[in-house]
Amino acid sequence: MAAVFGKVEMFNEVIDELWHIMLNYKQEYDDFCQTFIGRPIQHNPHSQPVFKPEERTLFDFYYVQLFTVDSSSIQKWGKFFKHDKGKELLHEFEALELEQLKEKYMRTPTSIEAEQTFECFTSLFKENRPKIVLDWRERYDQTDYAAPAYFIYASSDNHDTDFNDIFGVEAATTSSDSINVNHGGDHSSTYDSGSSSSSGSDSSSSCSSCSSCSS
Repeated sequence: MAAVFGKVEMFNEVIDELWHIMLNYKQEYDDFCQTFIGRPIQHNPHSQPVFKPEERTLFDFYYVQLFTVDSSSIQKWGKFFKHDKGKELLHEFEALELEQLKEKYMRTPTSIEAEQTFECFTSLFKENRPKIVLDWRERYDQTDYAAPAYFIYASSDNHDTDFNDIFGVEAATTSSDSINVNHGGDHSSTYDSGSSSSSGSDSSSSCSSCSSCSS
């Protein structure tokens, strides 16, 4: 997510702690970033977690388009779309042109693979929504891919109807954090975040700064 998007906040203290351990090994971390994206991914710590519901909604909006939502991901990140369904973001990604969206949301400069990922991410909103809306349940059951369900969730009036198994505590148990969109390069691989539990802090609190910046 940090490779693809301009700014991604961190919402898990345990994962943030791991990131800071990585930063202690500067050469190894720089080598990893160079291999992964071709430039450093900056991580800017603050002293205390900050409550950021809007940034958390943006995180959720990105996450459900790229990854599965299952019991493991909810354990790490807490319930998704706890404060807002992201309707304004959904409408913006439907309405704006690709270059406008890149300028506003994509990390620049970035790798060719990350740019392809952003383009595929954007195509979900512009090309596939009518079909996704019609058969979201079948698609989700077949792939564990959260994006089809999200389109329906965002347009529904009831937060809980038919979505507890996807966005609630009782999510389906599937492999953790698997990218379901094949974009080529490093971004078509499967990444496993492990089984570390999330902290007790509110899921909309950005941990010790925890922003990965594009600069």
